[in-house]
Amino acid sequence: MSEKRTLTELEATFNVATTDSGMKFYAEIVDQEVLQIVVDDREEFPVFVTIDDSQILCVSNLWNKSEIRDGAENELNRILLELSLPVPLSAFAITRGGQYSIYGSMSPTSIIDNVILEVETLSDNTLSAIEEFSEYLQ
Repeated sequence: MSEKRTLTELEATFNVATTDSGMKFYAEIVDQEVLQIVVDDREEFPVFVTIDDSQILCVSNLWNKSEIRDGAENELNRILLELSLPVPLSAFAITRGGQYSIYGSMSPTSIIDNVILEVETLSDNTLSAIEEFSEYLQ
């Protein structure tokens, strides 16, 4: 059985990783329990990673409720719920504070290549969501 990943290990790995598509990362532990990963040319949408005993959680913030056009929130929420299954390796969430996010999770013992794939896919899905749902935003 693989050992549980650590933020320090992920930070070191992402800072030297390059994906098959040429994607590069800059990773930094921003407090004791959160790793911020910035993908080249996508600085405005970092991926935040936490690890606990049950999962590695990767989250990218999309927009805040205050940025949604008047009268568009219900339709946007319906569409996001419908898309949660077909979007690869990701799902949508809304925090109590009104922050819309996209996230993915995996076992804390996942192999490093799968963690990199998760962050790469989440970053791609973040850009797709921003583009796809821009008509609902102010």
